[in-house]
Order: sequence, then structure tokens, then C-alpha cells
Amino acid sequence: MDPTLVSRIALEVGLPEETAAAIVGLFEKGSAAPFITRYRKEVTGGLPPAKIRAIQERMWYYRELLERRTALLRLLGDQKKLTDELQQRITRIFSKVELEDLFHVFRPRKRSRATEALEKGLGPLAEYIWNQEADAWSLEEHADVYIDPEKQVTSRESALQGASDIIAEWISDDLEIRRKLREMLWTEGMVVNRRQNTTCTTIAASR
Repeated sequence: MDPTLVSRIALEVGLPEETAAAIVGLFEKGSAAPFITRYRKEVTGGLPPAKIRAIQERMWYYRELLERRTALLRLLGDQKKLTDELQQRITRIFSKVELEDLFHVFRPRKRSRATEALEKGLGPLAEYIWNQEADAWSLEEHADVYIDPEKQVTSRESALQGASDIIAEWISDDLEIRRKLREMLWTEGMVVNRRQNTTCTTIAASR
């Protein structure tokens, strides 16, 4: 396994890098966790089974991450979108969640409500709402400009709905917004469980 990944595993499970590297080596040779725990104490220093399993789980995690990296690089190459900067960025990602965010942005899209709204010419209205730059016109007056029955924009409400669909897709595709929302959910999110007449509220544990 790549030494960089071994270093990360050692840090994550709280072991000296040499010990983690030795245990990783045993796993890569085909040894099972119970065998390593019982018969390789000279390597593990008598580590408990939970620590050894933790190393194995992190190995699996990073193997899957490398596979997803390769798949993403292949996807971007096929789309002719793989720049040197993007490739370097991907190779520095060690979180599967971050990789999946990039997959979300670059994977082939199905036809969406935002796509339909753009085809109806509602992009400028979405940009006006997004920029939040006040002028002499009200939002409703701006929306009225885009009413066009031939484009199936039959009312002020449908124009505003289309602009909202476009903005929603922009937000969904913004990696920084996705990261901040995820952090907010971890730190401020709550899980509410209701059973019959009893309500139990638990604050979500932080990572």
C-alpha cells in the first residue's frame, strides 16, 4: 500500500507508523485479522483485536477510495475535461464523500427541471435573484418580463419557479456549499425519533 496511505491509517488508528505498516503488510500477504491477533504478537505488540480490525477497515476504505479516484479520472478523461489542476486536486482527496461530490458535478446529467427552465430563457432571472442586486423594479416585475406562453412560461409564478429550479441546481453543484452544509448538519443537526406518544430528541454526535 502507498506509504502516504499507511501514514494516514497510522494516524487515524493512533499507532506508530512502523507498527501500522507491518500490520498492513500482513494483511496484504493474505493474513486474517484473528490470525494476526493471535499469532503475530511480535509484530503487533499484543494489540487488541479492535485495533487490528480498525487497520483492516481503513485499508478497505482507502482501496475503495483509490478505485473511485480511478473511475473519476477515467470519466473526466472521456469527457475531455481532465486538466492538470483537476487531476492534482483529485489525487489529494482522501475522503470518499468529497470524491462523490465531484462525481455529482461531472457525471452525465439526466434532463432536469433546471435544464428545462434554462431552455425557456429563465437563466437571466435566476442570475438576478442570485446576485441580490436591488434596482428600480420589484422581483415580480422582473418575473413578468419572462412570461411567454410559447415557451410554456404562462405566469409570474411559473417564471419564479423555473428560476428557483435553476438556482437549486447551482447550489447542488457548488462543492463549497455542499461542504459547508455537511459540516452544519454534523455540528447543528438533530435526530428526532417519535414512537406513539413519546418523543425522543438526540443531538447528532460530531465526527
